[in-house]
Amino acid sequence: MNTGTPSMRTYEAQVKTAVTAASMGPDDAVFYQVTPMYFDSTSTIPYGVTMSATVERANGTAQPLFSNVLIANSQASSGFNLGN
Repeated sequence: MNTGTPSMRTYEAQVKTAVTAASMGPDDAVFYQVTPMYFDSTSTIPYGVTMSATVERANGTAQPLFSNVLIANSQASSGFNLGN
């Protein structure tokens, strides 16, 4: 989605770290959501995505990793938004 920093990879790495952590139990789960954001119903390319992730423990507790982070769809050096 974005080649700048932070990018989707930045947050995907946080999810990977949580999933592979020793504290992650066999009945724990990560709820990971990425939602494309469009200017309107005629747009074909999203202007960005929102990302959220939460570790949900088997005992019913939840640990947010990040919530509603907006990653713009832009080229790294230009800052030009590719959404239409």
